[in-house]
Amino acid sequence: MCFSATASFTTAGILSFVGSRSLFIASREQKPYALIPLLFAMQQTMEGMVWITLESSYNAAIYFARLFLVYAFVVWPIWVPLAVGALEPNKIRQKFLKALGIIGHLYAFAAAVVIFGFPVQAAVAHHSIAYDIALPVWAKNLMLIVYLFPTILSWFISSHKLLNLFGGIIVAAMAIAYASWAYAFTSVWCFFAALLSICIWASLEFRLLRTS
Repeated sequence: MCFSATASFTTAGILSFVGSRSLFIASREQKPYALIPLLFAMQQTMEGMVWITLESSYNAAIYFARLFLVYAFVVWPIWVPLAVGALEPNKIRQKFLKALGIIGHLYAFAAAVVIFGFPVQAAVAHHSIAYDIALPVWAKNLMLIVYLFPTILSWFISSHKLLNLFGGIIVAAMAIAYASWAYAFTSVWCFFAALLSICIWASLEFRLLRTS
């Protein structure tokens, strides 16, 4: 598969449209959930800028790479538990999601320190962008494990079967991205997740998600 600035900007444009529509039709408690495609649109725009600036200014490319990584490792650990929790009618499950939200906030703070406090690299590798932060391997692995709690587990805690299904699809996409593009895992998985966020619009447009 060939990724490019064109692919990133096209995806951003599509998600901007469906995200705006999602927000328009969403109820109050659905708003954080409906905002997810728009957040992915902004993240894909940042990656498009990385593609462009890698050809002209490496310092600019690293600036946009940090912004892309902020969405990946700061925004999503906070936003996913918030969005899923806003849809949750079960009080006990709400408590679990709030706990994951706390973990997400703590993780996001640590990730921000790492992203802006350590050297970041971005390079084209086999038609994809490989991001790297100057951390020991064990630290990267630990951050990935903790990351999964707020961003992945939240979907499975929900009492909505549709959100459970979304979680399963996201896990499958993550496995495919890691198995096929391990060298550019962050970029590829975020691209897949961005495309999958179109399902959020579909769930609202066709009233597949009942929240009231």
